[in-house]
Amino acid sequence: MKNLLRFAFVALLCTAVFSVYAQSETKVKVNPKFGFNTSLFNTNEISDFEAHGRVGWNAGVDVRIGKFFYLAPGLHYYKTTMRFVNRSEVEDFQFDLEGEPTIQSLKMPILVGGKIPLIGLRVQGGITPSYVLSTRLPNGTDLGTGLLNRFTTATTFGVGWDLTFITFDLTYMHSMQSFFKDWDAKNNTITLTAGVKF
Repeated sequence: MKNLLRFAFVALLCTAVFSVYAQSETKVKVNPKFGFNTSLFNTNEISDFEAHGRVGWNAGVDVRIGKFFYLAPGLHYYKTTMRFVNRSEVEDFQFDLEGEPTIQSLKMPILVGGKIPLIGLRVQGGITPSYVLSTRLPNGTDLGTGLLNRFTTATTFGVGWDLTFITFDLTYMHSMQSFFKDWDAKNNTITLTAGVKF
């Protein structure tokens, strides 16, 4: 409950910032997006086993406030696969990719950025709070979240390109906390998205 309250507080703070800017004369654009992500659980604590995250998908919306310099809060749903594999399985490619659990989470990036006029290239960075909703098997069985730190944050950096009303973004999120409660394994994620802005 404490983690959920923290996530709700950050969400309310972001909403408040958006409300202040939206009521001013600052240019505001809505940017729904869809994309794919890949993640790697980085750990130094376990030598024989590694936790690997692989490709997933994500969808959400950003609100870009400003023209050439902007604030961009957003809310995105992420679904990624996860399984634990022995190091020798990875080296010999002897593991089955089917029947893996999935992680569903909400991410709320709060980014600031700058855009180069005429060519539409962008650079942005900030923080991304994340909240794990559930972990499930392919048959729908809920595995629970007792072993996870449900609320984490990540430093976020990315580049983007605006092609008229179409947007493309490549983003890297570097986790600041462990994904698991009992051992240090940070979940770093790369996301590629396409969207539209209006």
